[in-house]
Amino acid sequence: MKKIFPLLAIAAFIFGCASVAVTGRKQLNLVSNAEILPMAATQYQEVLQKGPISADEQNTAMIKRVGG
Repeated sequence: MKKIFPLLAIAAFIFGCASVAVTGRKQLNLVSNAEILPMAATQYQEVLQKGPISADEQNTAMIKRVGG
């Protein structure tokens, strides 16, 4: 067991790594995009329900520019 665990950890690290298409950098994916995107959408809707969007045009423009 002591010899298998490091090998499994290395294999998980290697197979969990992926390249980011835009930057070409490596990243470790512990959760797939298919799992994370629905969770993110749900959380975003909860945030919108908790409070109104700011009416300050300068701040909202910056957030839209940075957040996409």
